[in-house]
Amino acid sequence: MKDNGLPFVMRIPKHYLITDNNGQVRAVTDFIFENDKPILLSDCQVDGVWVNVWFKPLSDGDYLFIVGTVSSPLMGQLYRKRWTIESGFQNLKSRGFTLCTTHIKCCNKLKKLIALVSLSYSFCLSLGVYLYKKVQPIKIKKHDYKASSFSRFGLNQIRQMCRDGTEVSPGLILKVQSLFRWLNRQLVHYQALKIVG
Repeated sequence: MKDNGLPFVMRIPKHYLITDNNGQVRAVTDFIFENDKPILLSDCQVDGVWVNVWFKPLSDGDYLFIVGTVSSPLMGQLYRKRWTIESGFQNLKSRGFTLCTTHIKCCNKLKKLIALVSLSYSFCLSLGVYLYKKVQPIKIKKHDYKASSFSRFGLNQIRQMCRDGTEVSPGLILKVQSLFRWLNRQLVHYQALKIVG
């Protein structure tokens, strides 16, 4: 990634050694941590690659050891965003969107499918966040985590709205209709997707 000029942040195992500018080689376990604050190092060599380093101890005795080409103070924040991306990938591949079950081989058709599924996922996520903030909170389980993700919450609400005999608030119906009108205008304006063929 570095050779291609792509900025990155990635976690690596704690057994990798860090070589600083002076040629001193140390392991993560050789450092002394103050109040569990992360240690930031710039321009170090790890596994033969010059990178910035960010690491801190975890409560289970392991270490969160991150290397990358971005600024050291930003590495922890950027790595934290990885979980949102991972959750998005999981939802697209399974959990209601099942993109990985497609048998489409044509690259153009696959691009269109990915675009449509991504739009659907974004819609469900936005609806889930809206409902969580304005209408009804997501239940919290015994382990203090939400019972479902925002996207799953939105998808479940859409499924519920599509069932016969379900009462849906008029305000929510108006929001969904306005979103579809906006999406239709975008598709017509840009002619970005040809759904058939």
